[in-house]
Amino acid sequence: MSSEFFKDLQSLAIKTKGVHRLAESYPIVSLFLLSALKDELISIDLLEEANSKVLIDALCSDSYYGEVYNILSNTNRELETTLRNEGYLKSISLYRDLISKHGISEVFEYFLDLLSYGSNYSYSFFSIEVNEFIVKCLNIDSESTVFNPFMGLGSYALLLDKNQSFYGQDIDPVIAILAKLRLRVHGLINANVEITDSISSWPRKGQYDIILSTPPFISLKYNKKELDDPRTAESFALLNAIDVLNANGKGAIIVSEKFLQSSLKSDIKIKAKLIELNLIDKVISLPSGVFPTSAIKCSIVLIDKNRSDNSSIKFIDLSDTFKSVRTKRNFDVQKALKKVSSLDKSFSTSSTRQEIKSDKFNLSVGKHLVKQNFDGKSISEYFDVVKGEIENITQKLPVVQFKDLEKANPYLPSLEEKDILNPSQYKWVDESVLIFNLIGGKVLCGITREGEKTYFQSYHHVLLEPKKNVKLNLEYFFFIFNSDDIQNQIQTISGQGTQNYRLSVRDLLGLRIIIPSIKVQENYIFDKKINQIRKEEDALRQLKLESGINEADNISYLRHSIAGSSANMRNSFMKLQDILENQIFDKYPEMKEFTKSPRSRITLGEHIEIIKNELKEIQSNLERTSLEIDLLDMNKVNFNFIKFIEDYTNILSVNNSNNYKVKFKYDTSLIDSQKIDSVNVYGDTKLLRIALDNVVENAVKHAFANEPNPILIFEILFDLDSDNMLQLDIANNGATLPEFFSIDDLTRKGHKGSGSSGDGYGGYLIKKIIEAHGGKVGITDESGPEGIDYPLISTSFEITLPFTINLDDYV
Repeated sequence: MSSEFFKDLQSLAIKTKGVHRLAESYPIVSLFLLSALKDELISIDLLEEANSKVLIDALCSDSYYGEVYNILSNTNRELETTLRNEGYLKSISLYRDLISKHGISEVFEYFLDLLSYGSNYSYSFFSIEVNEFIVKCLNIDSESTVFNPFMGLGSYALLLDKNQSFYGQDIDPVIAILAKLRLRVHGLINANVEITDSISSWPRKGQYDIILSTPPFISLKYNKKELDDPRTAESFALLNAIDVLNANGKGAIIVSEKFLQSSLKSDIKIKAKLIELNLIDKVISLPSGVFPTSAIKCSIVLIDKNRSDNSSIKFIDLSDTFKSVRTKRNFDVQKALKKVSSLDKSFSTSSTRQEIKSDKFNLSVGKHLVKQNFDGKSISEYFDVVKGEIENITQKLPVVQFKDLEKANPYLPSLEEKDILNPSQYKWVDESVLIFNLIGGKVLCGITREGEKTYFQSYHHVLLEPKKNVKLNLEYFFFIFNSDDIQNQIQTISGQGTQNYRLSVRDLLGLRIIIPSIKVQENYIFDKKINQIRKEEDALRQLKLESGINEADNISYLRHSIAGSSANMRNSFMKLQDILENQIFDKYPEMKEFTKSPRSRITLGEHIEIIKNELKEIQSNLERTSLEIDLLDMNKVNFNFIKFIEDYTNILSVNNSNNYKVKFKYDTSLIDSQKIDSVNVYGDTKLLRIALDNVVENAVKHAFANEPNPILIFEILFDLDSDNMLQLDIANNGATLPEFFSIDDLTRKGHKGSGSSGDGYGGYLIKKIIEAHGGKVGITDESGPEGIDYPLISTSFEITLPFTINLDDYV
């Protein structure tokens, strides 16, 4: 869609005061009507008249649209009620000028883009630019027959010439129908689209010249007796592409990074078969985020049944191949095509089939680039894997956790005890070895202590010790592992991204290092430690210079320190006063008049009253800083964050006093593909609700004043492979932020902003609560250079929090 289109769309929003957006609330129905408009079955005037009976009769009078109507009615309960909604029909007629100027096909694509906000269809929304790149890579002949299983919305068909025949399959009836309507709107009425399961309806052998496939990343039922049975849709597509293609056939299959580097016997058998038959021509690593609604890291496997016997396989990294278009980052097709034909070794390399076989058929692009672009020998030449001893005791034990490895410097800190529920998952060592965390993407390293039992989870951690003939100081390796060189290698292996990539043990052992003499190692360690000390001294010096912040921190610390003691002292004094009043002063009232000496003016009774009043004043001051006290006494528990936000948004949705819509989404495909039971946050749910309430209140007060159809979108983004931090985006479509407004303005205590009616405390409270949970807050003006969804949304409030997941053992 052109920038001119969005400019006209904004004009429409102003002209209609946002009323047109009612049509955008029901994108599937709107797409159905746009196709019918294209075929002149109905007219804009009919929509403006809002005569639903005439409209439905007109749609059902046509055999094709009547069939579509019946299918959508059975799968979409909103269809009939929406078509009978006069307000909706008039709202879509407001697009008259936009359709007249830009054509129905461009308006259709805009509504299709809106549909990507629904997570039910997330896998179908693949980057059209990547599809274009794939088609150009294959250089398809003019009269080729093209097979597109797991078709989605038929984007590949839009890129073919009119003489190239297209057959697509999709099991989802709504997606298949939308694909049919889309191709019809674009004039491709001869494209063959079928609602069917691609796996059970795979075509006969040798039938097609080209196969183009973006399979969903789902697990399949398989026969456990047959090791080469595909476990996933992507492995099924790769294996069966061999048969569906004719003798000179070519194809492109999108696969996950997990499959390429998988060491499962079934996956290795499939990859080995493709290598031995000399079918794989190129493996191309794509940037993270090419699925707009999924975080799965993908690559393209290009197959060619007409390769020469001696051909090597080319591996190409396109992870940074983006260009900015308006406020979005789009895949840059021209840059990608240049890289594919380039011989630049910084992002491409070639490996023989024998080299791939010796590397146990690891087809990850990053894996092959590391061997070419980094000096030294692999870690496996210097280290052995330590298995550890099995722990058979069910009790509380000090177990290594992610936070311990974050604090390692270089040795692990004192470990907290943890309940051991499944002893078979835990092991221990009592020697000094390197321990690595491989779960969650951010690979961390630490050193265990000699003579001290260290317990660890066998499926979370990998332990290494130097080989007997290697002279190596473990502290040296710790600092080297955290150097830019090693971290660049890890980034290269993961495709410069972190989405859905999990470093395997084989990846870790394949990282390359240089081991100098022991003297050089010791000097390096000394320099590193001196630099650390200097940094800490500089940080302390800076804190002292910032006297205001330093003073505030001291006051905060003092409040925390005395809060508990003050409460205990006041309770004890109240009991003491009760004893004096009821058991002593009643019998000996003259004691109230006792003084320290004859010259003293203040009596015992007056001293007691003074203490009482002063304690009351101290308590009152502490209560005025209740947030700090709450943060001190947080009741933290592990809870399912997705369910927590789902429950919270449900409460907002059913609240009749709210005049805004609420949507909640997250990456269900990642949850399903990784078999994640829950995404957990360790925190105080009461305080987090207070923070969320303040975010929502800010949007309602300051953003929705002039928005006719206000909406809040809650979206959870989590990345298994970077830093164990999830992100909760709370976006709204209201007024944009004031110029030069920043997150510091929002969260500064007492800052109200221009014309604000608030007390300047809400943003500060949000920040303090999130930071107390180890998180951060941010804000994005979506209309600015960093925005990605303007004008659909205008502002996003971003909360990041540490999280953990329950994952099955990784093989």
